[in-house]
Amino acid sequence: MVEFEGNMFNHDVSILIDPRDSLIYISPKITEACYLQENRFKSQWLVQLATKVKRRVSTKIDSCPIMIADQPITCNSNILPLGSYNIFIGMDWLKSHWSLVNCDIKTITYLNDEGF
Repeated sequence: MVEFEGNMFNHDVSILIDPRDSLIYISPKITEACYLQENRFKSQWLVQLATKVKRRVSTKIDSCPIMIADQPITCNSNILPLGSYNIFIGMDWLKSHWSLVNCDIKTITYLNDEGF
């Protein structure tokens, strides 16, 4: 796991990247602070947190803009209380955007189809 600092609509956010998970989650505190439009899923599902607590996911933010490591990204984010983090990014987003994370200097590099 790697921690990053980011920004959304002039709000500093703490971001955790965990390649063991697949989805992206955003804290309801940030969605409220940034006045983001929430959308309901047709059906809810349960997520088990690292603390073994289970939470329902029933809403999301579509096309959520985030600055992470000085790089702008846009992602669909599920809304879920995250404790000390504001945003949780899993492997699916990193993989779909050809992202390389340098854990030592905390940077993200996006590659094109040729790997550059």
